[in-house]
Amino acid sequence: SGGQLQEVAFPALETVGGDLSFESNEGLQKVDLSNVTSIKGNLQFQGNDQLSSIDASKLESADGGIGIAGGQLREVNH
Repeated sequence: SGGQLQEVAFPALETVGGDLSFESNEGLQKVDLSNVTSIKGNLQFQGNDQLSSIDASKLESADGGIGIAGGQLREVNH
């Protein structure tokens, strides 16, 4: 109760210079990376049990790869 992160959005973020990880956020349901075009490292989702939606619709490259483990994904926009 209280304080659990449910949604993350980075509306102005376009490029990530290294790794981007979302790990062990029990209440996280939605991640919006809709303007990110490039990640120079890994994009990692792990242990986010309630995660159901990821929007990375403009992502062209993740140099280190993309890893998704756990969650209840129903929607991934790429």
